[in-house]
Amino acid sequence: MKIRKIAVLLTLLMLTLLMLTTTLFSCTGAEREISIESETEEPQSEEVSSEILSSEESSKEELSSEASSEAVSFEEDDKPRLNEDLLSDIGLTYPELVKKRGKLVDVFAAGGRGVGFIFENGYGQYFWAWEDLKYGEKIKDNESFPSLPLDKKGNIIINKMPVPKSHIKFRMMDWVKVQDLFLGVSAPITSVEIEKTYNVRYEKHEDSSEYEGWNYTSGFHYRNILIVVYSKQNGVIDLDSYMNIWPSRKER
Repeated sequence: MKIRKIAVLLTLLMLTLLMLTTTLFSCTGAEREISIESETEEPQSEEVSSEILSSEESSKEELSSEASSEAVSFEEDDKPRLNEDLLSDIGLTYPELVKKRGKLVDVFAAGGRGVGFIFENGYGQYFWAWEDLKYGEKIKDNESFPSLPLDKKGNIIINKMPVPKSHIKFRMMDWVKVQDLFLGVSAPITSVEIEKTYNVRYEKHEDSSEYEGWNYTSGFHYRNILIVVYSKQNGVIDLDSYMNIWPSRKER
């Protein structure tokens, strides 16, 4: 009986040792699996990290590019140059100017020179000859043009004013401000400096003009356009100087 008990005890002891060994082996395997999984996940975190860095660098480059383009745009806007928006009016008809520059706000009759029309968003006055206007009736040879519609104070009634015929281009721009054409002018400038700075051909200066107080004129040519500047000093263009712009004869 004693031998049998000893055998049973030994069997139980061996089973217990076997169970302990199995448990330890399974724990070690789990740790290895966890270790392997963590090792395989590390490269993924590096890829994610590199993607974030790449995205950040891309955003910085885009912001830098935008800032650079804004700086270039600002420099271009600040650079002395001719106003191409103003020059683009050359060769337009009355309906085209109304569409581009807004409604008619005033009219100026200048005797033999014709009639100047002033638009809401235009530059100076746009002149047509008397014969260019649409009076609603045909003017016979040697017949005087109809009187302009005037109110009791002698002011022209805008909404009753004969407008230019729709197919005729304006003849001249008058009373254009120096700063409206020569962008960037902020102080008196000589005619020679205008020629060099704005790439226009300086033609002449005269010591007399038809306007009292504006004793001198300077002529410039640009793209078959004649620019006549009126000033108070010989060869010096002030900020309050004004000009008229004549299209080429083909455009008139």
